[in-house]
Amino acid sequence: MRIIKKNVVPLLVVAGFALLALSACNNDKAIPLSSGLIDGSNRGQILQSTKVALKDSSAGQVINTQFSSTLYVGRLKDLESRILLRFDTPDLFLDTSNVAAAKIKLPADSVRGQTGNLEASVHQITQTWREDSVKWGDQNFPVTFNPVALDRQQVAALKADTVTFNLTPQTVAAWFDTARTKRDTAGVMLQAPAATYIKEFFSRFSTLKQPYVELTLKRAGKSDTTVRRLASKSVFVFRRNAPLAAQRIYAGAGEKFLSSVFFNLYANRPDTIPRSATISRATLLLDVDAANSVFVDNDNTLSLALYRALDPYKLDTLTVNADSLFTLQIGGVRASDATVEFNVTNVVQAWVRREPKPEDDYFVLLPNFPEIALTRVAFFSKAAGAARAPRLRIEYTTPPK
Repeated sequence: MRIIKKNVVPLLVVAGFALLALSACNNDKAIPLSSGLIDGSNRGQILQSTKVALKDSSAGQVINTQFSSTLYVGRLKDLESRILLRFDTPDLFLDTSNVAAAKIKLPADSVRGQTGNLEASVHQITQTWREDSVKWGDQNFPVTFNPVALDRQQVAALKADTVTFNLTPQTVAAWFDTARTKRDTAGVMLQAPAATYIKEFFSRFSTLKQPYVELTLKRAGKSDTTVRRLASKSVFVFRRNAPLAAQRIYAGAGEKFLSSVFFNLYANRPDTIPRSATISRATLLLDVDAANSVFVDNDNTLSLALYRALDPYKLDTLTVNADSLFTLQIGGVRASDATVEFNVTNVVQAWVRREPKPEDDYFVLLPNFPEIALTRVAFFSKAAGAARAPRLRIEYTTPPK
């Protein structure tokens, strides 16, 4: 018999490494490193600094709401809104001499965060108006109307249905004049001055539903027929019943707000971030002032765009050239938010690396989408103090010395 001898040394080496690996996995103690590998005097630092805005500015104006997909009626906080409608499509004339019934129907949306009903009334407007320019603001109401209501209806906040207002046949007779002479193009106005919330309806620009007038026509020897005509014009007009709270920064989609916040990283010496620092994260923080913010619906989100201005401009103006802004980040604000954060790491890194300059670096805050709505957000300004003012939280590292 031939006996073959095997070398057991490699097997012992493998087993030794396996035991070492197992012991390392089961040992939660740090593996000691030789102090000779680390030079304690040659370490970088991980630091954080918070800079409060040196200045801020906010201005706004009420705008025309043509093309809004939503119509608003009612009152909420300092805002009041009414709806104007017209039904004067020139190529849709009818014989209205035998109108048995006439109704205006407005598809409504539910309003989360509100309860109860509001009483809305519809009134005959007695002068013409332009959908592309009519607005309310701090002026007198832009159109005259008959104070005697054509109809009144209770409208529930949480109900998404179609609200119907009854009209007399005489009211709509001129809207669809067969002879096309002396046609009434004024339409109607919807208001709810005693409301405690604002109700949302779909406008003629909505892709889902639109307001319309429904006519029931009698026909000799035949059954009645019903015809519908969509609104040819629809717009909401609104105003503030009280001045905006001072020393706030505002953003909104119903009023054209322009807000600016600016900092100077070199104005806070000796707490100055060195030019050699690497910015790991820089965040612009804006604290929400809920008392002066308006969310018609608690599910609404106001989308905001934060810009860096590339060229200086006067902060008290509402005019900003598009090519003077660089978009930094898109963010959103909801009714439940207490603070809004924007990541501005790249721009802060650029500020730190450049030569110190006396000019100010500032951000511009504007609504992100052109959709017109009554949502308005108020942020605390620098007047609120360091804890609530707009501020930059900067996390950075410094290289070894």
